[in-house]
Amino acid sequence: MQIENWKTTVGGVLAAFGAALVLVPLPENWKWVPQFLTALGGALVGIAAKDYSTHSTMKQIHTATAEKK
Repeated sequence: MQIENWKTTVGGVLAAFGAALVLVPLPENWKWVPQFLTALGGALVGIAAKDYSTHSTMKQIHTATAEKK
């Protein structure tokens, strides 16, 4: 298995680790860590998830409409 975009993998691992860390009793001053890791991982997945082999639906509709004319 070859990873095409390692950033989405790292983001997913961070988000999953942060979500699992919520279940661990942490000291009061460390309660922000799970939320931060989950948010950071989710943001990284969202930013890094690009699929260059597909086009947007609106572009497909526009192209199909132009070809009919």
